[in-house]
Amino acid sequence: MLDMDNYHRIYGKHSNIPECCIEFFIKEWPNLVSTGERYQHDNLQDTVEGELGKTFGYIPCPKCLKEKHWQKIHLCKRGECNKIRNLLKKETGYTFPYDKLEAPKCI
Repeated sequence: MLDMDNYHRIYGKHSNIPECCIEFFIKEWPNLVSTGERYQHDNLQDTVEGELGKTFGYIPCPKCLKEKHWQKIHLCKRGECNKIRNLLKKETGYTFPYDKLEAPKCI
């Protein structure tokens, strides 16, 4: 069975999502969802997206929202990315080429 935290880290890095946002999504987002506090985050994200004139396409961490740090993400379509997706579904560890990708850091 795939470790979902590992899955999100690998796929997030592959998608060019900032590492701080990946970790926020893994460690803090589930609690915000379960307590209903996610709506404050959603409202702030909507406001920031309106000010920036573009959407994040991922769940940004509070620091990136506050600093209006937007990162263009890589959206997987066909070809090589489909191979990565299939590999992600099968693997449980860092045994494939995308394990050493470095995600952008918060500014």
